[in-house]
Order: sequence, then structure tokens, then C-alpha cells
Amino acid sequence: ALAGENAETPLELADWQKVLGINLNAAFYFARAVGPHMMKQKRGKVVITSSTAGDEGQSTLAAYCVSKGGLNSLTRVLCSEWGPYNVTVNAIAPGMIRTPTIKPIEADAAVLTLSISLVPLGRLGTPREVALLALFLASDASSYISGQVFTIDGGARGRGTGI
Repeated sequence: ALAGENAETPLELADWQKVLGINLNAAFYFARAVGPHMMKQKRGKVVITSSTAGDEGQSTLAAYCVSKGGLNSLTRVLCSEWGPYNVTVNAIAPGMIRTPTIKPIEADAAVLTLSISLVPLGRLGTPREVALLALFLASDASSYISGQVFTIDGGARGRGTGI
């Protein structure tokens, strides 16, 4: 069985559906809405926000990990379908970025210190750094890049920590 908030409680179907609805279905609806227009105009740039969790299996985060893995696959599918129309599709997979989402980690000094110790650059990322990657992917500088999932995690994946 899949774990909910802790290993002893099962993941509720409603929670599974909510996370997949927000993370994965929303991207599908977006693709259905903009894809035909981009294909008709024979150009476009799509940048999907995924997560390093899309390639991991974190206990108690099944729905989140699956939804982000689905976004990674959606990125590659859309690249294949829309590439002939000069539309590029890429994804950004951030690791630990200093946003409100990680406030609970920052509140526990020991957990924060451990988390940072797993990152070769020795710090958390910033929203600006993620935004600059998105800007590059949306610009003409990335005109021959498509179907890629870009990890931005300070090197944590290279260390095998995947945070």
C-alpha cells in the first residue's frame, strides 16, 4: 500500500487525485489549450515545472513523485508531437529552492544543516536561479534544445542524494 503522511497511514484516494490534478492534469489542460495555437503559428516555447522528485521514490510522497515523473514524460511526448511545428518543450526540475514550501525544513536547524550538507554547492537554490534557467529555455538561445528535463539542485543529484 502507498503511505500517506507517515508510513503507518495509507494514502487517501482524494489526496492522490488532488496532487495529480494540480501537478499533472493542469499541465495536460494547458497543453491542450495552447498546443493547437503554437502548431498553427509554427513556433513556440513551453517550459514545464517539474521536480527532482520526478525521478525518485520518496516515502510518503508517492502522488507528488508520480505527478512530477508524469510531467517529465509529458515533456518528452510533447517534444515529439510538437517538434515538427518548431515548438520546443522542456522541463525544469528544481531540488531544494528557498521558497515557502521548505519553511518546515528551515525551521529545524538540524534538518536544514543535513539538507545543505547533501548539496555540493553547500547552499539552497534561489527562485532567481530557477527563473534564469526558465528565461534561457524561453529564449532563442535554446532554439535547438527540446525534450529535456533540466535538474537545478546545486549538484545534489550528482552526489546521489536527490534532494
